[in-house]
Amino acid sequence: MARIVPRFNIQYVDYRVVDVRGCGDGAWRTIIAFKDEREAREAAKVLKYKLGFRVKLLVHRNIVVISKYIMEWKIAKMLSGE
Repeated sequence: MARIVPRFNIQYVDYRVVDVRGCGDGAWRTIIAFKDEREAREAAKVLKYKLGFRVKLLVHRNIVVISKYIMEWKIAKMLSGE
């Protein structure tokens, strides 16, 4: 199995349930923290392109919040430039 090395400095990835009823935009949010705000904005552009334009992204300081549950390895693969 190949090792994936992302171009961005990801600090951590976290998952939150925001709506236990499961209606609306979905119940899960993926939270990705980066080293700084500039890096978070660049990564958000890459993720928006790779995920498609139906997924909502929010950038707050050095954090990107995605309105969907996405596995850590998929995030790393998208941000690695492959």
